[in-house]
Amino acid sequence: MCRSLEYLDIRETGLSADAMAAGIRMMPNLQHLDVSDTEADDKLLSALTHSNLKLKYLSINECMDVSDAGIKILIKKCKNLEAISMSNCPYIDNVEFIEEHNIRVEVEEEDNDESWSND
Repeated sequence: MCRSLEYLDIRETGLSADAMAAGIRMMPNLQHLDVSDTEADDKLLSALTHSNLKLKYLSINECMDVSDAGIKILIKKCKNLEAISMSNCPYIDNVEFIEEHNIRVEVEEEDNDESWSND
């Protein structure tokens, strides 16, 4: 794995959350991560907090196993986080918690696949 990698897009891959976590742990300079429509879960978000503290942008659209608990852990540890894209994540309800930490929340509109921000 490339330790200097800053951008990783693994959306819609068949990788397990454990496999993603194992690879991502070896990328300490990661700033932008897209795991949309994967098996990403709270355990993966927790793994990010151990080695990816430079993370600025996370996309978790269509990640059915990510919850408020995982988001809270991520936000508390990843102080550089600027934005989270999260459409169709049924276990994330506390958007206010994210916004209280000055993190932009992006939600894709289903009609035209554009993003909007609720700043």
